[in-house]
Amino acid sequence: MDITTRTEIDQYLQKHLQSTVFDMDISIDYTNRSITASYESFDFDESPTATTNVTEVLQAHIREADTNRSELCEKAKVDPRVITRMDNNQDYIPSKSVILALGLALELNLVNMQSLLESANYQLSKKIKRDIIIRYFIERNNNDISEINTYLSYYKELLLGSVGYN
Repeated sequence: MDITTRTEIDQYLQKHLQSTVFDMDISIDYTNRSITASYESFDFDESPTATTNVTEVLQAHIREADTNRSELCEKAKVDPRVITRMDNNQDYIPSKSVILALGLALELNLVNMQSLLESANYQLSKKIKRDIIIRYFIERNNNDISEINTYLSYYKELLLGSVGYN
């Protein structure tokens, strides 16, 4: 793990997580002399609504990348049965980890990655540490899933790819 990259990620996380806006509710109980404050984060991100099928979007990116599925799955650390299942069942939507891994393996830029995620009703959040770390790598055109997973593991975040993939 490169200390320079880790320091950059720390700064990137700090910058993005500090910009989270909170909606705070404060109540004062004068009788018992207590103040209660509760808050929840306010997300400016719109919830995505899929307009196209994730399988169709993924297939278009695979054709554009001029790669075959087995190479893609190996690079993405995704079980090939995931893509087969997507082909056979248009309603099947893989996990966000799998979609992200496939997008990174296809070397999608941020706009295309967002499009792929939205087709599966996911998004890269601007307030979730894992998503911010992944965004950091996408913005730097670093699509090495093993390296990204090293940093995700360091920050104790969910890894990319299929569970149990060797």
